[in-house]
This record gives sequence, C-alpha cells and structure tokens, in this order.
Amino acid sequence: MKDAFLLAACPTCDEEVLLAYALVADELVTCCLHCDRVIDSGSAREASVEEVVAAGYPVEGAPKPAGDRGCRDGKCGVRQPER
Repeated sequence: MKDAFLLAACPTCDEEVLLAYALVADELVTCCLHCDRVIDSGSAREASVEEVVAAGYPVEGAPKPAGDRGCRDGKCGVRQPER
C-alpha cells in the first residue's frame, strides 16, 4: 500500500476523487468524498501523497503543484491560516 489514500472515478462528479468510508445499512462502503455516491472499492486505486495533491487535494506538509485549480488553491474567498 502506497499511502492511506484511495482515488476512483466518480460518474456523478465526472472526475477522479478521493474516496471516504460510510456506514450504510450496517455495511461499510466506499463513497465519493464530494457527492456521497457509493463507488465500488474494486475500481479504486491506491495513491501516493503526490498523486492526491496532483488531483487537487491539499495535504498538509506536501508541496503544492504548479497550476492549482478551482477553489482548492485558496481563491474561493476562504482565507487559510499561514503556516
């Protein structure tokens, strides 16, 4: 296992997203972090921190890639604390 991150294609969001775990009817399932759509974990891939950052997710301590996109690069009006 590279790291503790799982990425998979979400048909609803139409992009590769991080997966989260949810409890549905007493069953642990993987779902899209953004829209909560249940996604088969068999379609997921293990991802390194670098791959997660490249997909647009901030990871504390990891350098930001060039060409950040959308709200995740801090341009959404939410001021992030300086570290």
